[in-house]
Amino acid sequence: MYNSRNPAGVAVGQLGLITTGLAMGVVGCHERGIAAMRAARERRAENDTLVALAQAQRDVVELSALARKALDEVAKLTAENARLRQACADRQGFIDRMANRRAD
Repeated sequence: MYNSRNPAGVAVGQLGLITTGLAMGVVGCHERGIAAMRAARERRAENDTLVALAQAQRDVVELSALARKALDEVAKLTAENARLRQACADRQGFIDRMANRRAD
């Protein structure tokens, strides 16, 4: 079986080689696991960025529609303000004419 004068030493050497091989396999698995974890983290970060970008684009569309409505409302209110100013000026003219008639 053993041609060695130190069979226990040979067994220890073989066990050491087997243990080293297993340890290298475990280290390789660990490194691949860490790499996969980092890749998954990067994918999640990229996905989060894309989701935030999509939300920002939806917000821009919503806010631009709101801004258009606000501009339309401002235009309506400006026209209404001009109409009311003219009505006030007409009424004040009428009041002034009536006051002048009484004074005469």
